[in-house]
Amino acid sequence: HEVVLADEAHAAPPRTGDPTPAREARAIVLGPNCWVGMGAILLGGTDLGEGCVVGAGAVVDFAAPPFSIVAGNPARIVGTAR
Repeated sequence: HEVVLADEAHAAPPRTGDPTPAREARAIVLGPNCWVGMGAILLGGTDLGEGCVVGAGAVVDFAAPPFSIVAGNPARIVGTAR
């Protein structure tokens, strides 16, 4: 419920004639059987291994090994789900 998937930490429409080169979008990968809590934000570069659990309201932007429990803002690994 109300989970956000965003390839950037901020949203801004591209400007015409902008001299800044466009950045390539970073992938968001969810392995099998992941659980994502309410209001979590998954940013580009998030790669959740199999069976990961993301706490409600967490802001994730890193790779987590399989069966990790991730929580907080900014998120960190707080345990394992095995």
